[in-house]
Amino acid sequence: MPRLQTNLGQAELEILQIVQDQQPVTVGDVARRVADDSGKARTTVATMVGRLLAKGFLSRKKIDGKYHYTARMSKTDLHRGLVQRFVESSLGGSLSAFVAYLAEKPDLTPEEINRLEQLVQEIKPRAAGGRK
Repeated sequence: MPRLQTNLGQAELEILQIVQDQQPVTVGDVARRVADDSGKARTTVATMVGRLLAKGFLSRKKIDGKYHYTARMSKTDLHRGLVQRFVESSLGGSLSAFVAYLAEKPDLTPEEINRLEQLVQEIKPRAAGGRK
């Protein structure tokens, strides 16, 4: 899994997720969506898209005289990296607090619970194989 070496601000993360949902997109496409959601100006969006490009989260290609942007990682990889960074930096690498949060979260759907159970079943053989 790719590690996120660069911090993402909340606004940058929102823009990255818009790009992931609608790619390939122009700055104008993103700006219209952001304006609908939060009212940020096109110039602000263009600045943030430029930052995401510089940080390596986006790539761009010129099509018919306009730059079109695509994300360089999937949403799944992005989310895994964000969770990994959070666990390592905020929880000292310990998953116990994170799992405790999930256990106490009242609005988990049956589908989410099933997926968590599947993940635990996938983890067990790896954990057992690592013991000596």
